[in-house]
Amino acid sequence: MCAALVGDLQWLVKVCEKDGEMEGCRLTCLSGEEGDLNEFVSTSDVIVMVTDQVPHAVRRHVLNVASVNDVPVYMRHSCGASTMQACLNEVVANS
Repeated sequence: MCAALVGDLQWLVKVCEKDGEMEGCRLTCLSGEEGDLNEFVSTSDVIVMVTDQVPHAVRRHVLNVASVNDVPVYMRHSCGASTMQACLNEVVANS
């Protein structure tokens, strides 16, 4: 499974990888400043968006691209390692 984390949370990816919580999942962290979010969003199996870390324009753009490509989006206002793991577990359970 490939998940895209939208929000400038590279530290969270490192913590989850170190703790072994991301087994079976490739996680890409997007800050919203990437040149072409369309490619990242449309090729992901799921999007996890941390809304307190993302400008409104980026949030709207990601939601539009995800909607067109039928990519599920999970939005959280803030996110830590346990929230990320719970969210990914929910994604796996719904697959």
